[in-house]
Amino acid sequence: MRSYTGDIMRRLSKPPFCGSVREFGKIEHEGASYPMVAVEWVNDGVKPCVLITAGIHGNEAAGVWALLDFAERTLGTYKGSFDFILLPCMNPAGFEHEVRTNLNGADLNRNFFSETAEREVVIVK
Repeated sequence: MRSYTGDIMRRLSKPPFCGSVREFGKIEHEGASYPMVAVEWVNDGVKPCVLITAGIHGNEAAGVWALLDFAERTLGTYKGSFDFILLPCMNPAGFEHEVRTNLNGADLNRNFFSETAEREVVIVK
């Protein structure tokens, strides 16, 4: 089983992410707690801002790894022209349990316009 804390949060605690990670919410499920985090590289707020998200379906980890790899290896070349906000894993519990949905069985990608949106969606909005 994947570990959200071990696989993602540990990686975000190292360069180039140090000091740029902000927790903006928390998902609680059956005693487990998953921080929702954003990586923010916003210099002056004047440049165009690029939002990149990944991990909305927990069983699709490739996007999470690709986003983190892009941020570590390539994103620095664009920081002079753009501000960036990265949401590396929008479904941390689904990621850890390797399921498409969140742990309530909701497909978060189909949940953004629901009147009873799931906690992950509410936090991101």
